[in-house]
Formats: sequence, C-alpha cells, structure tokens
Amino acid sequence: MYVGLVLTNFFVVSPLARSFARRNIAEAFRIPSAAMAPTILAGDYVYVDRNTKAPSPGEIVAFRSVDEPGLTVLKRAVAVGGDTVEMTDGRLRRNGRLIAEPYAVATDPTAEADPATILRMRAWQGPLLIRDTAGYRPRLRTWGPLELPQGTFFDLGDNRDASYDSRYYGPVPAVNVVGRLRAVYYSYEPESYRPLPFLSSVRWSRLGLLPR
Repeated sequence: MYVGLVLTNFFVVSPLARSFARRNIAEAFRIPSAAMAPTILAGDYVYVDRNTKAPSPGEIVAFRSVDEPGLTVLKRAVAVGGDTVEMTDGRLRRNGRLIAEPYAVATDPTAEADPATILRMRAWQGPLLIRDTAGYRPRLRTWGPLELPQGTFFDLGDNRDASYDSRYYGPVPAVNVVGRLRAVYYSYEPESYRPLPFLSSVRWSRLGLLPR
C-alpha cells in the first residue's frame, strides 16, 4: 500500500501539481542570452509570476514571441497602449517625458540595423507615427514618436545594442504576456572554463535576487 501511495504521488500527483502551478502560479525559465544584461544575465534561472497579465511601464515581463511561435521572451515593458514612445540618440521618452533608465546599457553605440531591417521598421512604424511620415527613416537609437494601440505594449532589452525587441517587430499584444519577473533562483557562468560550470561556477550573489 505504501509503495503504491509513493508511486501515485511521484507519477500522478506531483506532475499534476507542477503543471497546475506552471499554468496558474509561477513558471521557471532559463535565460540563454545577454539581451537583458546587466539586470538579467545569460545563465540565470528565473521565476515568473503568472498571475500578472497586463504589464506596467518599467516591469520585466515574459511573453510569447510575435516572431517565433513557441518562443517565450523576457524583456522590459517601457510603454503600454495609449502611450506615445520615442527614442532620440538612445534616450527614451514616454508621453513626451524623458525616462530615467539606470538599468539600460549601450555596449556598442555605433551599431546600426541593416537597410532591409530599417525598411521593415519604417513599414510597421509608419501607421503609428504622430507626425508626417514623408522622409521618415528610423534607426535603432532614434525613432518615433509612436502612439501605441490599446491592448499592446512596447518592449526593450536593457542591453540595448544586443537586444532584438519592439524596435524591430513593433508593439506586442498584451494577451501574449505570460507573467511578471519575480526572482532569480539560480545562476551560473555558462562560459566558464571550469568543468561542469553549473556546479563549479555558480553565481552565489545572484541567488534569490529580485531584479528591478
């Protein structure tokens, strides 16, 4: 009887509990890239609160990619539906006000998108521009001002020169949001020269970190 109870718990109850928690409470993600550095690093493992759906400006959220089906992305929501948003020489403005972004870094300020990407940016930004579009040519660090449709948000990576974000593909539907970032529960240096870096190169100072 006891063996049966243990096996039932291991193979039935626990998986159902984990599945329920993942769908309704929290979900864990591994971060593979440096797009959100230095706030979130490659090699971080994070918890996302699934009870949060509508993002607020400044929050870090996980959402379903609009470009790659099945991919979940972690970025910072910098503006939401009804806001106007623009960038001038890397400085972000929301509703005409300059936004202080102590978390944002520019590792390669001279980086620029290729001509095909610039055309794509102009195509989606044109209908959202709140000024004349004649001669408008957006760049990665200078674009807008754009008025975001209701029910959407605009995301940016904190590592601005290494992030594929709303500058490339436009506003994201709010219904794509999976949840809000809560904590880093594990982290290691994936590029470490040590063997078994997930054990030998743990970033102890990041365990339990509450990113902002």
